[in-house]
Amino acid sequence: MIWSNPIVYPQSVEQGSGFRDPFFLKEGDCWYLTGTMYPHFEGDKGARERTRGVPLYRTRDFVHWELIDIILKRPDPSEGKWYQNYFWAPELFLYNGRYYLTVSCSRRGHYEKDAGVDGLQAVCLAVADRIEGPYQVLTEKEPLLIGNDAHLFRDEDGRVYLFASGIICAEIDLEHARLTGRPQQIVTPVAGSRAWNGQRDGVGFEGPYVIKRNGKYILFYSTWARGYEIGIAESSADSPLTGWRLHKDPFYGAMNRESCRHYGAEYEEGYYAYNYREAGHNSVFLGPDGGDWIAAHVFEHGDGDDRIKLAIDRLQYEEGTACVRDQNGKLVNGPTHGRQFIDSSHPPYAAACKALDTWAWCRIGESYKPPEKTELLFENGWRKSCGVSWEGAADLSREGTSVINGSVFYEGTEYPCKLTVSVQKELPNRKETMQL
Repeated sequence: MIWSNPIVYPQSVEQGSGFRDPFFLKEGDCWYLTGTMYPHFEGDKGARERTRGVPLYRTRDFVHWELIDIILKRPDPSEGKWYQNYFWAPELFLYNGRYYLTVSCSRRGHYEKDAGVDGLQAVCLAVADRIEGPYQVLTEKEPLLIGNDAHLFRDEDGRVYLFASGIICAEIDLEHARLTGRPQQIVTPVAGSRAWNGQRDGVGFEGPYVIKRNGKYILFYSTWARGYEIGIAESSADSPLTGWRLHKDPFYGAMNRESCRHYGAEYEEGYYAYNYREAGHNSVFLGPDGGDWIAAHVFEHGDGDDRIKLAIDRLQYEEGTACVRDQNGKLVNGPTHGRQFIDSSHPPYAAACKALDTWAWCRIGESYKPPEKTELLFENGWRKSCGVSWEGAADLSREGTSVINGSVFYEGTEYPCKLTVSVQKELPNRKETMQL
């Protein structure tokens, strides 16, 4: 794969304005992208328009992008929904074969007079059976949590945790859309410090993203005292609720003089390998080589708020922690710049999730042979074509629908699926078999 950082969004992607807080999820041979749409602060900076909601784009090469839909649309004000504004930092989470959407919204604008609690960001949760939707909001009556930048993480024991800016963490029951534990503060800025991640006027931690590698939890977070920078915290505890230790230095980011001057931080010339103005709020996704990759939004010097760019890089794990190297093998502490390429021929590996159901159409009285294979969906989004065994046969003697149960056996585990055969006098104008 060949790419060049920073990646400039074409005009077809939100009129070229791009996304803050980019989030990628791979499924099949595509990557699905969502993020915070412009304008990020509706009206706060004089922009009259409002964010339309949560967009979903699809790409196969990070060059050509296709808008799938606005998968969670901004409600009409007359509907009285609490999730009315902003739609910040959406993420998708595959769990037990369903796709959960988290996004931060508010009932009123942050800077509206007397907005009170209604002006605070809160977490909206929605779910769909397919990544492209349709999505059903599970938190219609009230938000899941008062907070911003929600992120979901599944531990090896199957428990799911919600992280949010602050940075807080709580266990969550996704299927019933409720927290099962009290949110706990797990990391905070360094108290009384002038460090890059220290406690100072208005500066905090946001944009959490958690992975677990080699038995260790790794938390990525962003902070903005010197521009926009990403730090790492790690824990070797038995759960992600305890034991976090902040790394001293930033892992990936950018620095600019204006932010340093505003927040009283020291600007260090040449600190980063490449001179971006901002680089932050990352996600980690399955890359084209089957390994972990990082995505972050970036600004170059001179870019306005309506010209956000994207940086992606391959993560490596050295001396027990995450790092990035450029095309020449040099260890870098920020997004790479210019032409990069990697060998993407390595096979993927992940835990299987479910076998996909199959639909077929057949004319009355014709012979029909069920497909010999269906696709197995993996937790990281990959799909694999596998042999399937069907129980029984479809009734082809009359119009109607027959459902046949099937099983896929993969690495000692059985994954059930269904074949739905629609028997008709005339076939619709479509392929005989369609995979969903």
